[in-house]
Amino acid sequence: MKRNNSSKKRIPSKDNPKEPTISFYDIVSSTVDWYEKIGRELMLVIMLGTLLVLGCNIFMRYIFDVSISWALELSQDGYIYIVFIGTAISLKDDSHASVKFLYDKAPIKVKKLFFLFNTLVMLIIVYILLVPGMQSVIGYWGYRGINLPFLPTGAVYLSIPICGAGILIIILKQIIDAKAKGIA
Repeated sequence: MKRNNSSKKRIPSKDNPKEPTISFYDIVSSTVDWYEKIGRELMLVIMLGTLLVLGCNIFMRYIFDVSISWALELSQDGYIYIVFIGTAISLKDDSHASVKFLYDKAPIKVKKLFFLFNTLVMLIIVYILLVPGMQSVIGYWGYRGINLPFLPTGAVYLSIPICGAGILIIILKQIIDAKAKGIA
């Protein structure tokens, strides 16, 4: 989604209070867009890197009978990032597994209850991703993998709170959108 740069909103100064302001929704929405853009690009780079590393490993193993010892560990670590970042992006795109049959046919009061229940469950999941996720990052940062001694194990665990932060921002945008529709 491309935006016209000439219509960017600026925070008003004290000298000119009539300048357009940036709303909280604009900040949340642009943060979600940024997360999605960076996430998709990062997933593409990781996929291509994994394909290259595993391709080289297969080539080396069959042609020279030598395997790259760190290829599997690196590809697994990359796959972990793809899964966690992709989870947040699928929530944003509403392409995750869901059952909307009951929700679509429900009256507005029941939709509000469904939305509240869903939001509370998602916030609990976000808490689990952020708090224990960061504890894992900190706890495992000093450890190194056997085949990748330059990569702290905590760097792999960092994908968990990154996913949690992305989901939190997406939930915040969904709450604002639902409030505008009268569902929240």
